[in-house]
Amino acid sequence: MFTRWLADVAITFLAVSASVALAQPAPPAPAAVTDPSVTVIGEKPATAEPSDKVTDPKDPNFVRCRSEPVLNSRAQRVKVCRTNKEWAAASREGNRQTQELLNAGRPTQPSP
Repeated sequence: MFTRWLADVAITFLAVSASVALAQPAPPAPAAVTDPSVTVIGEKPATAEPSDKVTDPKDPNFVRCRSEPVLNSRAQRVKVCRTNKEWAAASREGNRQTQELLNAGRPTQPSP
């Protein structure tokens, strides 16, 4: 019974930590630049080709978006977009945190 409760706590912890980690606010929009010779960091140049976009879904830089639930809301959701590499890192971090939580509840061996 205790292990079932501990598993439920671990799953809840994983879901909450993933939601909090993924629901980060978007960075502020950069200020408008009127000089065409200046490129703002994080902004694609005006001459960017459509071929710059990654189209292979297995590419680590392919951007995936999914809808995540908002905490304390039954219906509200937020759209979260990340690259495959970022989704994999978030998944690994959630698994690591869950494993730590499960290991913290395990009894240690008694000393002889």
